[in-house]
Formats: sequence, structure tokens, C-alpha cells
Amino acid sequence: MSHYSIRLAQKEDLPSIIDLIQQGRSLLKEQGSPQWQDGHPTEERLAQDICQKASYLLLVDGKIAGTAALLEGPEPSYEKIYDGSWFDNEAPYASIHRLTISPNYRGKKLSSVFLKELIQLAKKDKIPYMRIDTHILNKGMQKNIHSVGFCFRGIIYVSANPDGHRLAYELPLL
Repeated sequence: MSHYSIRLAQKEDLPSIIDLIQQGRSLLKEQGSPQWQDGHPTEERLAQDICQKASYLLLVDGKIAGTAALLEGPEPSYEKIYDGSWFDNEAPYASIHRLTISPNYRGKKLSSVFLKELIQLAKKDKIPYMRIDTHILNKGMQKNIHSVGFCFRGIIYVSANPDGHRLAYELPLL
């Protein structure tokens, strides 16, 4: 039986995180999704996540299996939501971004394991809501998001380009 844990990423983990993101980008491309095909997230953004202590790694038996960012505080792309609404526009929230699992570990439901661990971190910090978004073509992530209890809340835009719209989800934590 495998042992799962998460930890904050360190500066020396950046090459592994970049590699994971590249692998995730390739998978999305294979699936026909434009998500991450514009060069985002950038190496600078990933390094910033580490400096902000927002970058987490999923470990399986001590080996890096996934990466994600857990950000507390307002997210500019979440300010406006279309065809829906957030549970509470004024309440604090955390958001999960840039989640990907190594191809060596795909198919083992580790995205859901990782999401649950990140949710627990936010609960420990008494954050009332968790938010996440994904592209409409990213069916795997949509399934994982639903599997841990997130509710679809509407559409947000991460950029003005035609592929900038995302399905937005929220989970009450308290």
C-alpha cells in the first residue's frame, strides 16, 4: 500500500515542478484542450508560488507525484462570475490552481487525494470557502472537482482571449 503526503515545495523543487507542468501541458494538448497551451503557467509564476509558500507537492512513497498551488486571498479572475454567483462574495477564500499529476501516477485517483489534502489545509486555517476553475474541455479535472464536493458556480475569465473562459467551482468549508 502506498503512503501519500503533501509538503510545501522548496526552490530546489522548481525543475521537478516545471517538468510536471510540461507533462500536464502535453496531456491537455493530446486531449484537445487549449488550457496551458499559451505558455502559462510560466516558470516565473511557479517560482513565485514557491516564494509565496503556496506551491505544494503530492508525494507517493516519498517521490514527487504531483504539484498544485494553494492561494489564499482574492483572485482577480474570480471578481466577476457570469451565469451564476459565488456563495458569498465578501467571505475569504482560498483557491487551487496549476494542479497536475505525473504520468507515472495517473489513473490512481491522486488528483482527488491531492484536492482533499489541500482542502484540509484550508480548513485548518479556518478559511470558509475554497474555489477552483478549469477549462470546459478538461473533463478529467471536472470529474475530480466534483468527486471532492465542489459545486459548479458559473463562468469566469482568466484572459480576454476566446479560450480564456473557465468553469468555476466553489466548496463551503466551515
